[in-house]
Amino acid sequence: MFACLFLIAPVFVQGQYTTTYTYGIKDITSYIFTGTNAWKYLPGNPQCLLDSLATAADGSTWCVGTDNYVYDFSVATRSWTKHTNMGTSVKALAVQSASIIYALRSGVGGCSGLSPDLPIYVWTTSWAPTSGCASQISVGGDGALTAISKSSTYPNYLWLSTNAGTQWSTGWVYASVANDLSGCVDPTPENWTI
Repeated sequence: MFACLFLIAPVFVQGQYTTTYTYGIKDITSYIFTGTNAWKYLPGNPQCLLDSLATAADGSTWCVGTDNYVYDFSVATRSWTKHTNMGTSVKALAVQSASIIYALRSGVGGCSGLSPDLPIYVWTTSWAPTSGCASQISVGGDGALTAISKSSTYPNYLWLSTNAGTQWSTGWVYASVANDLSGCVDPTPENWTI
């Protein structure tokens, strides 16, 4: 007879829990049990397009749905509201507040010869064009609007507007900032560095 003897030695693994804190954000990881999904499903439609979710400084959350309509999420009712009055031309959002929304819109003209950049529009009660074209946009709670262009005319330029897209300044190359008073940016334009 052949007999096998297996010795199983216990293996101990030790690790140190670490975290990095950002001012104003509460670390909730100590409340999450192993095997628990910390992400919570937001009920109702839509299914947001990848990279279209935008949250404003006032907490309002917006996205472009898979049906190409713009939606906002109500925390109070835990539901999404479809904004058919905004149309289906929105490809990207940047939200300053629940009442000031910037978007890149396709099929509306305004950026001839600047492909793949799209015109930047602002919504207060209806869409109004700004004087900018871009491939990506972001806006801070203070209204500082940043845009990145990808066209061959302005490849990887970072633009800044502090007056709702009426005038733009540049001089940077490809960065992303939330607003002009945070991150690695000095609010005086002559001192901007990356």
